Amino acid sequence: MATILKRQFIKEVRASGAIEPFAKKEVKKQFDQAKANLLREFDEHPVTVEIEAGSGAENLSGTLVGKGNLFGFIGFRSSDTPIAAVRNLLNSISFKNTKNGQGLTYEYKIDEPSQEEIKAATPMPWLSGRSWIAGIESGISGLSRFLTRKSLATSRSGVAIQTDKPINKASFKPRSYLSGILDRFRKSFE
Repeated sequence: MATILKRQFIKEVRASGAIEPFAKKEVKKQFDQAKANLLREFDEHPVTVEIEAGSGAENLSGTLVGKGNLFGFIGFRSSDTPIAAVRNLLNSISFKNTKNGQGLTYEYKIDEPSQEEIKAATPMPWLSGRSWIAGIESGISGLSRFLTRKSLATSRSGVAIQTDKPINKASFKPRSYLSGILDRFRKSFE
């Protein structure tokens, strides 16, 4: 008898339409807070700060040994704003109701950029098919040929060039960046 009454109660509550707007409002509140945290973490990350500061920045990310910074090493043009494309992708993250489950259960799906979208938005300026974000997380070769000088006419960034031969024994130190930020964002909903 209790099971029949429970089913009837759930059926009537669902039919009233009172629960779904409340559930969506609560999920949106949690989503908005998690997205704000994601954007703040992205904006404060040393890689973001370093690249956004341009060719004159210090190597805050700790990825390079010695002189130079990621902006110059990756080879962005002095007028480039590579962080803006990533920020646009992160701002596009949204959520939607996917289906109503049994009883009073509702499922929501987070729409976030795919790996392909991130790769397309973050191309290496000198190497097609490679993402500079993926390079930060897995490594970028050529640091031993990285030469920094102020106002180099042949430099895209205006502060560095790649030499024909190695000039030091430096190596790039990969670090977690966007994948870690997105993982923490996803885990905030588990």
